[in-house]
Amino acid sequence: MMFELIDTIDVKNYLGEGVTWDDQTQTVWWTDIEEKQLFCYQLSHRQLCAFDTPYRVCGFALTQQADVVLAAFDRGIALYHLISGNTEWLFQFPEGATVRFNEGRTDAKGRFWVGTMNEFGDKTASSGLYRVDTDLTVTKIEANVGICNGLAWNADATRFYMADSGQQVIYQYRFDIDSGEIADKAIFKQLPANTSPDGAMMDDTGHLWSALWGGSCVARFSPEGEPQYFAVPVEQPTCVAFGGEHHNLLFVTSACYQLSDDALQAAPKTGSLFIYQTDVTSAPRPRFAGEFHHG
Repeated sequence: MMFELIDTIDVKNYLGEGVTWDDQTQTVWWTDIEEKQLFCYQLSHRQLCAFDTPYRVCGFALTQQADVVLAAFDRGIALYHLISGNTEWLFQFPEGATVRFNEGRTDAKGRFWVGTMNEFGDKTASSGLYRVDTDLTVTKIEANVGICNGLAWNADATRFYMADSGQQVIYQYRFDIDSGEIADKAIFKQLPANTSPDGAMMDDTGHLWSALWGGSCVARFSPEGEPQYFAVPVEQPTCVAFGGEHHNLLFVTSACYQLSDDALQAAPKTGSLFIYQTDVTSAPRPRFAGEFHHG
């Protein structure tokens, strides 16, 4: 299995997350949640740019309009216009809520799925999983989750995967692509207490790739849950996505979040975006398919 580091984008993210490949522009996007920035990196020209955002972007999806993202901010979900800074809210948490949005991905129909986590108090307390349909309605789908992460689907969209990082577990569900409903929740993989499954993506062979926060590695799980581990040069990898011209590059974001000075000195590339050459592929996730007027 090839897993070769070919480039490092040293952006020093405090909490890099949500890495997403844009096949139309050959660009990789990700967020630094705590620094309120969205990054994009054009691969062939090696051009990096960053957008400041009014709130923390915890998850996002690209849309049919190049200058608009569907942003899961800490406090709610909105269409966010990158150039004008205009924010069109679709959903907001009530004042005083202790949860924020976290991981987000689009399914094969272009619906956006995004989970939440409790920021204060009990991190394992029940949080939620939400779905944004193409008519821009927001529906809470699941409540029995602590820190929602690692949203992924298999190639024929019959199975949905979701990690609960607080419990170090990855669940799988039966998925109905037409209705967008999930059912038959079961444990796919239970991980050790010191390792939390974070952002994930499925490859075309049915293996689930997961960034293991605290584990200094990325895992590739077989359809039966058997792991293969690939070391990365940081303690806190946060999210993975396939991309590149041939869809065989793996992008890995990372975080400096709450690490000691000694830990940062031991891993000086912490907070970077890492690009790995692999010998497997994964079809790119679709853009959010919702229709809306430019505003």
